[in-house]
Amino acid sequence: DEEIKEIATGLPVQAESVVEVELESQRSPLTTIGMFQYESFSISLESGEEKAKGVRGIGWGESARVDNELKRREGYIISLASKDGRAVGVGEVSPLAGLHEESFEAAGSQLEAVKAFLLSAEESDLPKIYAKQILALDGALAFCIDEILVRSGLGGSSKMSSVRSGLEQAMISVAAQIEGFPLPQALVANRRNSKRLALHRPLARLPVNGLVTRGSTIGVDAKISFPSIKIKVGHSDQCEDSNAVVQMKKGLSSAIRLRCDANRAWDMSTYRSFVQELMSKDVLRFVEFIEEPLQKQVVGGQWLFSRQITTLEDSSRDVSYALDESLADLAQKHSHNFDLIAHDLQAAFGGQNKGSTNCVAFVLKPALLGLELSLRISELAQSEFGISAVFSSSFDSGIGLAYAGIVAATSDKLAALTNTPRFPHGLGTFSLLGGDTMSPSFESYVSKDGFLNVASLSRALYGLSLEEISGRLLTREAEQYFDEPSVTSTESESYLAT
Repeated sequence: DEEIKEIATGLPVQAESVVEVELESQRSPLTTIGMFQYESFSISLESGEEKAKGVRGIGWGESARVDNELKRREGYIISLASKDGRAVGVGEVSPLAGLHEESFEAAGSQLEAVKAFLLSAEESDLPKIYAKQILALDGALAFCIDEILVRSGLGGSSKMSSVRSGLEQAMISVAAQIEGFPLPQALVANRRNSKRLALHRPLARLPVNGLVTRGSTIGVDAKISFPSIKIKVGHSDQCEDSNAVVQMKKGLSSAIRLRCDANRAWDMSTYRSFVQELMSKDVLRFVEFIEEPLQKQVVGGQWLFSRQITTLEDSSRDVSYALDESLADLAQKHSHNFDLIAHDLQAAFGGQNKGSTNCVAFVLKPALLGLELSLRISELAQSEFGISAVFSSSFDSGIGLAYAGIVAATSDKLAALTNTPRFPHGLGTFSLLGGDTMSPSFESYVSKDGFLNVASLSRALYGLSLEEISGRLLTREAEQYFDEPSVTSTESESYLAT
């Protein structure tokens, strides 16, 4: 009907035929990148009711230990524009110790190499970039970025995950503007099943979960009532972990769900004891799932995805679990090749195993896996396995969170086609940031009941340039000034510098 057509196109129904013609005709390649820039940023991290400096136990491996503290989040904002000036897009490159292999400094060197290539190459040497192919997020974007990295002298290595993610963000933003649509609509319009997706109303509000970090008793933004709260457990005493979950639930309404994230901290015995403790206190029924409860399963010095899943299934008979690190390890094992990743996932969760496992969610980090690979895995999980997709931040600033939220909304629309359950997404880390790279901040787009306004956020991102961002933030050189104990400030502590 006319209402559905208007939802699908974002324009009045009488413009539908014009839109269809334009979508088919706008195939001219973005053959020249007219501008590539990047600037660094540094944002303080704050936790607890008193907003104390620093957050404990974030990251994977040793970084997840409660005695590991991170006080600032550093990264780069990149900006990419077409030569004709029709489109400009920004992206975030912010490697996090314990997740990314590259350091902040290494990422900066890689960006400089990309900048040197894109600004000096002849037009004929630049990759041929088609907006519609890129927005389909089915492999063309990865191919394009591989080509840029190789020609920049960096190779197509998947180890540059933060750089790849930032380039993806800027690239799809530019492509959406060439198509003439806000990013959410552009992504949906270019999916293979876009006609079926058009029958579903756009997700204007995306549920977000809050976060309680290790070593924090508060951690959740008191101004926002999130529909779900993640509690970081593990890497501490198991009894303390279970008590923390029980105490957290006592202070919440029965409608608010919990999820626990152990970051592979436990052996099977400790995991079972934790579950039994929650069952005895009648709290387990409020837990959506437990992320990566078990230690990395290594056989003969080699990690095996199949063994990880088998062990999780054997120890999770009474509780649902979710994968996170295991998906990243699988992607790294196969050099981010989707077909190889899909093969292993099909063996574990497809065929006769569909619907018979206790895995209920894949937790996907676009800043690590990339936007394209994350969406492809989410679509596979929902359509083939009946497993939900939860998009999660890597303690990104507002720019990275915005893209993660938009792709999460696209994923949730895909879930509606298969009636796959949907969980709140892991974007609540904004509450731990002492500043932001967006203005208004990402937080301003989250309602008091914990839902992200995707439509308003996408409008703010549309055509956003680096000049608009850098002009309203302090220089990074001010970091040491604000970190000095004798100095107090009520200003948002975020810095951006060349």
